[in-house]
Amino acid sequence: MEEVGRPATRVTVVQQYVFFILLAITFLSALFFKPFLKFTDLSFINVKAHFFYIVPPVFIILVSVYLFLGRYTLSFNWIDFLLIAYACYSLLNYNLLGFGYNENLASFTLSILSILLLKQFYTPKSFGVHPLYGCFFLLLLFGFYEVVYGELQIFGYRSSHHKLFSITGTFHNPGPYAIFLSPIFVVSLAILLFPPSYSLLSKLLTIASWFSVVGISIILPATQSRTAWVGTLIGAVFVLVVKFKKEISFHYFRIKSVYRVGVLLTIIFGLLAGAYLLYQYKPASAEGRALVWREGAGLFRKHALWGLGFEQFKANFGNIQSAFMEKHLNDLSLIERADYVPYAFNDFLQIILENGLIGLGIFSAFLVLTLRKGVKQLHTASAFLIGSMGALLTLIVAGFFSYPFEVPVIWVLFLFFISVVSYPPMGETLSIPGRIGIVKILCLLTIALMVMVLKSEIHLIKAKTDWKKARDLLSGHSFNKSAELYRTVLQELPDTPEVMLGYGKALYMTGDFAQSATILEKASTRTADPVLYTNLGNVYLKLDKYDLSEKSYKKAISIIPNKLYPRYLLAMMYLKTGDSVKARQTAFYIVNMPVSIPSPASRQITFEMKNLLVKTEKSR
Repeated sequence: MEEVGRPATRVTVVQQYVFFILLAITFLSALFFKPFLKFTDLSFINVKAHFFYIVPPVFIILVSVYLFLGRYTLSFNWIDFLLIAYACYSLLNYNLLGFGYNENLASFTLSILSILLLKQFYTPKSFGVHPLYGCFFLLLLFGFYEVVYGELQIFGYRSSHHKLFSITGTFHNPGPYAIFLSPIFVVSLAILLFPPSYSLLSKLLTIASWFSVVGISIILPATQSRTAWVGTLIGAVFVLVVKFKKEISFHYFRIKSVYRVGVLLTIIFGLLAGAYLLYQYKPASAEGRALVWREGAGLFRKHALWGLGFEQFKANFGNIQSAFMEKHLNDLSLIERADYVPYAFNDFLQIILENGLIGLGIFSAFLVLTLRKGVKQLHTASAFLIGSMGALLTLIVAGFFSYPFEVPVIWVLFLFFISVVSYPPMGETLSIPGRIGIVKILCLLTIALMVMVLKSEIHLIKAKTDWKKARDLLSGHSFNKSAELYRTVLQELPDTPEVMLGYGKALYMTGDFAQSATILEKASTRTADPVLYTNLGNVYLKLDKYDLSEKSYKKAISIIPNKLYPRYLLAMMYLKTGDSVKARQTAFYIVNMPVSIPSPASRQITFEMKNLLVKTEKSR
């Protein structure tokens, strides 16, 4: 990969590093300054949990200070501008659709800006080769750490973060865990096949790559993630083809035409057979995702141009599935596959649903330009370039079948590979000298904006900490204390439907049914979670609003028609109101429902419904 020269500063590398360290210490100390934050205790900040909300603005502040004090030249290309355009469009679209501050959107946007600023330090005349080598070395270390963590989970030395799976790494699900490891495997393979030239760092990278390749090869099959398997295979094949393309071409064109056709047919047959076997490995999962895509396509027709807004798929999915299922109540195969999910299990579908055709167009443009630029630079035989190209292909494949871009660490990883591939050769950049006044002003404005973001973020983190305490109090049956704390949290997080849902439940448990109904009704304008409608049904039942109670229970049923609990509550409501006919009909349906995963709760519900049928039969 060609390197780009920029005007070098007059300070030494050592002085630059000392400058950054002092800046970091100074700024982090300022976080504990009482008048600034109005907090004296920041113990509620968990670095692991809040990393992607705190670190990007801190990093941007440090770089802005450095740019303000130095004479560094910023360089951008069309890919950078399209990335910025995508971030700005997502922000504007979200706010124009009437939504308030969203910390996930802020993190998403600041991650883009952080990577673009990090990209400025890839030039050897800035800090030598250390930043790029260091980034890849840290990436391999993180990957190996996740491998070791997963192995410890398999052998029982670490607990999993998901009750249904024994291996998740530090993630909450084996899917994202495997997808995170996939591009690291591809990058490691590229480093082994195209060793970097810088002697000492190259040796360290090679050693780390061997550990990563071997470790990930062992752990990846255990994750059972078909998406990660396919993505890893495609990324690895790309790297191998680039490495051995001359040998492949030589042997391919030496054989007769009829044998070439045979080779192509064998490859096609192998791909079809592999796809079929992967489907058969987890058919219910594949069919469930296909159902989500089918429902998402219907949602697209209503919001084609602008989309729903950032993260609004989750808020609208329940209503879409409810309407869809009401039209297909006799299709048992669809009913069995239905589930309430926060993601579309296809990031490109989710992008078009949330940001419309305009958003997908911008995203596709910078992705196509990046891949095109990467292909043009393959002749450089750069391990970082080729590995990043393979890693991008891995993540793109994963994006068609899962939700990697919805996971902050994988989104940052994707942006990092974009920055490496789009790293601009000479003649393709727009250079902005750091000494001009407009850059200095922009740096100051950026610092002020990031301080405001940090202040808001830390207040939100504090509110989320109180939210967790309120949930714990609710679980511990301290209902009055929980309701009181939820009331405070709702003032800080007024647009969070999950907070309203918890607050409504706490009020219900304290006996304040009218206020609970008010809060839950407000939540229903922000989300269509089936749990919300179950709780609404319970509240309306206490208020003797039987029609509304029935409607709420039926709404919960239509969102996930294969769940027993909402039907059980509906049957008990009919029994309470004296409608034994409907109670028996509902109970009979429950008793004869096929339950894919029997549990103590489902067996108890079935037992009670059988008793209901017996008792109502005697009274007829």
